[in-house]
Amino acid sequence: MIRPGHWLLPLLLLAGAATARAAPVELEFTKGVVAFGQGDARAAERHFRQVLGERPDHHQALYYLGQALFSQGRFDEAARLFRRVLVLQPARQQVKLDLALALVKQEKFTAAEQVLAGASGEITGRASWNYYLGYCRYRLGRLEEALEPLQQARRLDQGFASAASYYLGMVYAGLGRQQQAQRLFGRLAEQEAADHRLSSFARRNLEVLEGLAGREGQKSWWLLAAAGGGWDSNVTLDTQDPGRAAAGVVFLSAAGGWRPALGRDDRMEFSARLFRSFHTSAETEGYNLTDASARLGWNHRFGGGHGLGLQYDFDLQLLDGAAALAMDGFGLYLHSHAGRVLLHLQEGRYSATSITYLFRASLFHSGLDVRDNFHHEGVLGQQLSLLGGRWRLLLQAGAVWEDARHEFFDQWGPLAELRSRYRFTTRLVFGVKGGWQRASYYHSGRRDDRLTAGTSLAWQLTDHLGIGVNLDFLENLSSSDDYAYRRLMVSATLAGRM
Repeated sequence: MIRPGHWLLPLLLLAGAATARAAPVELEFTKGVVAFGQGDARAAERHFRQVLGERPDHHQALYYLGQALFSQGRFDEAARLFRRVLVLQPARQQVKLDLALALVKQEKFTAAEQVLAGASGEITGRASWNYYLGYCRYRLGRLEEALEPLQQARRLDQGFASAASYYLGMVYAGLGRQQQAQRLFGRLAEQEAADHRLSSFARRNLEVLEGLAGREGQKSWWLLAAAGGGWDSNVTLDTQDPGRAAAGVVFLSAAGGWRPALGRDDRMEFSARLFRSFHTSAETEGYNLTDASARLGWNHRFGGGHGLGLQYDFDLQLLDGAAALAMDGFGLYLHSHAGRVLLHLQEGRYSATSITYLFRASLFHSGLDVRDNFHHEGVLGQQLSLLGGRWRLLLQAGAVWEDARHEFFDQWGPLAELRSRYRFTTRLVFGVKGGWQRASYYHSGRRDDRLTAGTSLAWQLTDHLGIGVNLDFLENLSSSDDYAYRRLMVSATLAGRM
């Protein structure tokens, strides 16, 4: 006969061992949650994987591991984990939304729409569920079916009003309901005023192209004419789907300047530029831009190779009649005033350091006056001259701070740029450049990374005449897909000096 005392002790020992094993698992899970909450997705992944090594069906660890992988951009792996959670707990409707978002990131819109359509309960009353359902149907071309969820997302808001309004406008446009689309885009432009520096990717080329007019001090007068074309993924509004709002653009430009010498150490600069762009899409004809700008500058050289430069820039931009701004015809888009102070420090024969401070005030059309801003920029530049002066490198780094009328557009961030110019002969020069700027909108939490790249070739045909070609690229990577865009421009320039 087996007495109770003979089996009670082993049973208690087994129960204690099981409890001891369970405690480290839950502790590891807690560590993972803490790491994830602190933004350390890789550490969180390690902890959750250890939990699943002990308990493969730990549904919470599966869910959080999926979130950690999602935050690392590993959307396919995250989707597989969310599906496993739904097998274990089919009633967890929130996980369906997470799964759908992972599928959207992979552009698997059919699968994402099916997951969202199968959801039920409280989740279907959220703006996020309605927005992504409408967005998927829009991307699948099912415009009529996209209307209701996008309208509902816009009404519920919860941070989705702007994105839902944009795609609702695109749906209206696709259905031929142009007036409704225009009204919606107009209100959205006034509220959000995303990035409306239209065709700036082309206008930025002009200062680079003006280098064809010759070295400062070599000639007093210079003139140039430029023409080019390109592609802009976001002409009318900043979008989550640049391809849908893309348009081609061509431009013509002319500029001229005078650099009189005022003795051995002083030089003035007077210049003016006129720019005109034309969009190839009828939808964006109202955004054809006329830009007139002028510059007044003074430079003084001190002893020891040091120098001081002061510069004022005025810029006036006009549009043909942007419907999104309720402009009936040709009118003001913005005018800006900028002052620049440059301190040049000559450190040696083949290197130089410069410090630049820029202040600019930009005042927009009344429909976008929330974008009125004061821009501050500080840059440290280091120039190197190699191979006997044939190869020049310029590295610039600094920071930008911008205070706008509406706090939504307040931003700051670092910037860096590298320019390289190689002179094959006295008349043929090749250049490349690359840059990065981060814009952190500290009130909204949005963050943009602007990447630029370009190449140029300049050929001085005679002492007075030169030609050049430029290729420039800009990509804005945003933490909010609403503000992502790409721009590409190719241009040719004819420049003269005398």
